[in-house]
Amino acid sequence: MQRAFRKQRNQMITTEVPKLHKLGEFLARTGLSRSTTYREIASGKLKPVRIGRALRFSESEICRYIAEAESQE
Repeated sequence: MQRAFRKQRNQMITTEVPKLHKLGEFLARTGLSRSTTYREIASGKLKPVRIGRALRFSESEICRYIAEAESQE
């Protein structure tokens, strides 16, 4: 996880920057197909981050989705 730093009145403030994964990384970790992933997004079960036209998935969203899928088995 990367960190962003800001200086405010002689104090250093550290902010965690969430790791965002590309679609291919998401597919590799979950084993889903591209079309299934887009269906899950359309149904609201999966919430990606849009940066312009690109989709990115936060680490926490990937973990939440996997945990939810495991609990349904």
